[in-house]
Amino acid sequence: MGVRRNIPLKELRSIGKANRQQVVKSVLALQFTTLFHRPISIYFTKLFLMAGITSDTITLVSYVFAVAAGVLFIFGNYWYALIGIALYQLFIILDCSDGDMSRYMYGVNKNPRGGFLEDMGHSIIQPFIIICIAFGVYNNPQSLLVGTLFHQNLITLVIGFIGSSLFLALHVLDYYSKSRPAGTVSDEVTAAPVKRHGPLQYSFAAVSRFRAWANKYTYGDLLLLITVVSNTLWLFLILWGIIHLPLVIVNGVISYQRLAKPQVLEQEVESEKKQGLS
Repeated sequence: MGVRRNIPLKELRSIGKANRQQVVKSVLALQFTTLFHRPISIYFTKLFLMAGITSDTITLVSYVFAVAAGVLFIFGNYWYALIGIALYQLFIILDCSDGDMSRYMYGVNKNPRGGFLEDMGHSIIQPFIIICIAFGVYNNPQSLLVGTLFHQNLITLVIGFIGSSLFLALHVLDYYSKSRPAGTVSDEVTAAPVKRHGPLQYSFAAVSRFRAWANKYTYGDLLLLITVVSNTLWLFLILWGIIHLPLVIVNGVISYQRLAKPQVLEQEVESEKKQGLS
C-alpha cells in the first residue's frame, strides 16, 4: 500500500506530533518554533505530500533559502537584512516540514540519507550564517546602541570566526557521541545515562539544558529575529559566543573522558618489564 497523500490537516498534525515525541521526549511548550513555525509548516507539509515531493528534496531547497539569507546579511544593509531574516524563517519552516515528511513517509529514524543531509547541512549552514552575520556587522555603520564600535573593526570578524568554530565543534561533538549523561537535553538525540563522571556530569547537564532553552527554544530563532529587526546583530554575535563556549568546553572534556583508553601493545609491556628487572 502506497503513502496516503490527501490527509486532513488535523490527522497530519497528530501524526507529526506523535512522531516528534518519539525523537525528543521532552518538548517545551514555549518553544518558538513550536509556536510560530510549525503551525505554518504543516500547510507546506500537506502540499508537499500531495505533490509527491520527497523530504530530501525539501531539505535541499531549504538550504538554498538559508544560503541566500546569509548572503544578504553580509552587506550590512538593514533592508537586505530584513529580507534575509524572512528567507531564514522560510528555511526554518521547510526544515520543520522535511522532518515531518520524512517521519511520516519512512518512520522515525528510518531515513538515513535524509539524516545525512540534515546533519551535513546544519553543520555547514549554521556556521556559515554566523560568519555572514559577522561580515554584516563589520559592514554596517548604522548598528544601534554601541554597534557602531564594531563597524570596520577586525574584532567583529574574530568574534564571528570564534562563534562559527564553536558551533561547528558543537556539531562534531553532538554527532560523534550519541549517548549523553543522564538529565541532559539534546535537539536530536535522546539522552542516555552515563555513569561515573562526577561533577562534570552535573555541569554538562546544566550547561546543555541552558543551551537547549536559550539556543533551541529562544536564542537561535527568536533572538536572531529580534536583533535583525532592531538592527543590533552585534548583540547576537556576542551572546552566541557566551552561550556556546562553556558548552563546547564541558562537552569536549566529558566526551574525551568517556573514550576508552588505548591499550599498550603486549610486546611493549613485556619489554618494559624486562628493562625493569635488568
